[in-house]
Amino acid sequence: MSKLTYHLKVVGRYARIFKNELLQPLGLVNREAEIILAVNRKPGRSQDSIADDLLIDKSGVARCLSNMEERGLVVRTVSPADRRVTLVNLSPEAEKLVEPIREINRKWSDFVTAELPAEEEELLHKTLESVCARVHEAQGRRKKP
Repeated sequence: MSKLTYHLKVVGRYARIFKNELLQPLGLVNREAEIILAVNRKPGRSQDSIADDLLIDKSGVARCLSNMEERGLVVRTVSPADRRVTLVNLSPEAEKLVEPIREINRKWSDFVTAELPAEEEELLHKTLESVCARVHEAQGRRKKP
């Protein structure tokens, strides 16, 4: 495993652990929080677009949304334009969770960058944006499995 792969894996793993601990009192796990923020950004979006946006497999999103629907966090409806498409909206209860979730994400970012000088933090953001853009570009050229 390359150093880059290892470091990205470690940061991602600890991000999930950190966030899951803070999300637990809200009755959420990180994937559910990500879905809530994704739907908040674009209400009425399809399950497939959530999966694509979050880089999660479609069946995983469907299972998670079923659980969230049972708990009254999301409302799923069939698209009037295409009955094969399921649209997702947040319930009023889930809308109340948006700001606490954003605060948890800010805490993670603050924790990760706490000891970095401002210039290094800015360089880190620019570097990661560049890496993400490159990966997205490469994935866009590849056929999806």
